[in-house]
This record gives sequence, C-alpha cells and structure tokens, in this order.
Amino acid sequence: MDLELRLELLGENGCVVRPHSERNQRARVAEYRVSNVRLQLVHVLVRKHEPNPVFNAAQVENWVPPDLQRPAPVEIDRMVALFADAVGANVGHGYQRACYRPDLDTIEMPSPTWFFDTPTRTAVQAYHGVLFHELTHWTGPTHRCDREFGKRFGDKKYAFEELVAELGAAFLSAAFKITNEPREDHAAYLADWLELLGSDPKVIFTAANKAQEAVEYLGSCATGTLDGVTQ
Repeated sequence: MDLELRLELLGENGCVVRPHSERNQRARVAEYRVSNVRLQLVHVLVRKHEPNPVFNAAQVENWVPPDLQRPAPVEIDRMVALFADAVGANVGHGYQRACYRPDLDTIEMPSPTWFFDTPTRTAVQAYHGVLFHELTHWTGPTHRCDREFGKRFGDKKYAFEELVAELGAAFLSAAFKITNEPREDHAAYLADWLELLGSDPKVIFTAANKAQEAVEYLGSCATGTLDGVTQ
C-alpha cells in the first residue's frame, strides 16, 4: 500500500500547494527548512504532480522521520557581542525575520541556529552580516544620524537606506574580520537596490558616506570598542 492510498483511507486531507514564481519558491523552501523540516520531508514522499498535496508529519501513520544532522548553532564573535552591547541597541533573538523597528527602536533577529552555509557565505558571515545591517539601520533615526527610511518598501528613500545598511554591514564585517574580502551576496544585494535608484553614479558614493557615518556613530557609542578591534 503506497503512501497516498494509506492517507486516503485514514481520511486525511492535505494542504494543496501550487507553484509560485522562482523567487517565491526559494523563499518557501527556506522557510520550510527553518521552521518545519518534517513538512518538507513528507512532501518529498508524495508523488509529484501539479498542484500536489502536502501532509503534516502528524497525519502519516507509522512514518519515522530520518535522523537529521542539524548544523551547530552559529558561534557569535565575542568582540561583536561586546560591541553590540556597548552600542546600547536593544537586540532580541528568536524572531522569524531580521528587522529594525523604528516604532519600538529595537532590533529583531532570528535565532543563530537559523543561519546556514551557502555557496557565497558561511553561516557565521550570514549572522554577523545581518546583525551589522540592522545595527546600521538603528543609527538612522533623527536623534542619531538622521536618515530618512522611506514610506514603503521599494520607494527611492527605502532603497537608499537599504544601500546604506548593506554597505555599513560590509564595512563592519571587514572591521571585525568576519569577512576579509567583498562577498558576492553583498554585491548582488547592492545591485538590486541600485537598479531601483537608476543609473546616477553619485548614489553609491553618497550611500557609502552615510554608511561610514553610521559606522563611526556606532564606534562612538561603543566608547572605543571598534578602535580596539581594528588596531
């Protein structure tokens, strides 16, 4: 008796999954890998057709999940942890995505266990790069470096702030020796936002100046911690 017939006899209903764009498919798979590994594994067992049902592991009788080798949690760099504490930003972990929340003046980060290696960066580089990105956003309000965040995703001010934050992340990653050379994922992320801002060559230089200003502000908040790391 195959899996699909057994499920039918049990009276179980699956969630029908329809294909999305390639970009959405990548995001959906990443979400499954992070938050619901069993759901993805059961999906693999069902014969492929479009659209196809996805069953929760709890619906499958006598199914034993394989022994998954989960990656070890990312080890947070000690000097980066000291720096983040010294800066004074309110950083919380355990959230589904990373973001800086201007309304609460807080940084929300996923658990370090959610980061994994890819062809362009290690899990350690990914975690610290995201933290540095959000710390750069944290410098944006009027009482700090006074940058405009934009009103909605994708508008020009929003795109410019993303450029600043990613450049700030690259600068800090180099300062703390998390990354010793430019990474492809940094370049790709910057290219996406530069495309939205048009072909003005001055944009990247202006954003770099703002990013440097943000890094210097963070260094001043940390009372010399950054200087001690980079010497």
